[in-house]
Amino acid sequence: MPLFGIAGSGLKGYLKSYIDPTPIMLPFNIIGDFTRTMALAVRLFGNMMSGDMILVILLTISPLIFPVLMSILGLLTGMVQAYIFSILATVYIAAATRTREK
Repeated sequence: MPLFGIAGSGLKGYLKSYIDPTPIMLPFNIIGDFTRTMALAVRLFGNMMSGDMILVILLTISPLIFPVLMSILGLLTGMVQAYIFSILATVYIAAATRTREK
């Protein structure tokens, strides 16, 4: 996001957006940039880990039927998560590159 923000509005314009609307907002804007990236990473990790954990639990309960169904469901949820991840990344990049008119 910072790279796209700098490319879109220049280094000075991008850094100026951190103190918008007041310099008091500087730490909050910096924390906001890091938490967006971490939120995407934690969300993706949690969703992928939960699918694997459910598959392992069902494999121990019923080793023949459920793992095949859960693998198919895992593929479906993986595609949905990849779509959501790319949409959220696009929204965050668009927010970093938008120009603020005064």
